[in-house]
Amino acid sequence: WVAGRALCKAIPYLQGVAVAASVTTFSVIAFDRYLAICRPLKRHFSKKKTMCIICGIWMYVLLALSPWLIYHDLQTVPNNNRTYLVCINTMDMVQMKIYHIIVIFFLLYAGPLLFIAGCYATVAYKLSRRSNRQADFLRNRLVKMLATVVLIFAISWLPLHIVGILFYVSRELKLEGSLPLIQWVGISNCCVNPWIYCAFSQSYRDNFFNTLRCAEQDCCELAAAAD
Repeated sequence: WVAGRALCKAIPYLQGVAVAASVTTFSVIAFDRYLAICRPLKRHFSKKKTMCIICGIWMYVLLALSPWLIYHDLQTVPNNNRTYLVCINTMDMVQMKIYHIIVIFFLLYAGPLLFIAGCYATVAYKLSRRSNRQADFLRNRLVKMLATVVLIFAISWLPLHIVGILFYVSRELKLEGSLPLIQWVGISNCCVNPWIYCAFSQSYRDNFFNTLRCAEQDCCELAAAAD
């Protein structure tokens, strides 16, 4: 590890915070959709309340993942008459196993996804019982789009969670070599979302391609000015 102690602590911590904040935000969005469609009279989020919810999400995930910031550190490891500086989690193995399964998997992945599934299932049931199909068409499409985004998110990050649990359950399994590919699959989720929005939303699709055309035109004008 050549990036120093500060980045050894910051990189794993911020990676985990970003993913946990995403799934927690999806949970809040799902609950908001549930209130908007199933309990419209009870739904009232002012700008101040919305900002408090956003701050609460980030405080929650920052605190939940604080052990990663505390326990990730540099250690010297001997190998073939040489020593290497590595960045590892120094938490006790039993504590690490409990923390990973309870906090990382259940509280910051499986639990929120089950909550989201419950919200969208209730919304789908409510919409299916309404007689005004025309008024509910756009809402139904929005719910389908959000559900697809959450499903892709869940599928993208599931392999990494499975490998993490297997690592703590059986140390005999050699899974380190698969981690870069599995992490790439999880992070690639960010690249898929814009195409999901394009597939479900005509207005998003039009604005997306208009933005690309404007960017291309600006580049051409800059190139012409440079010549």
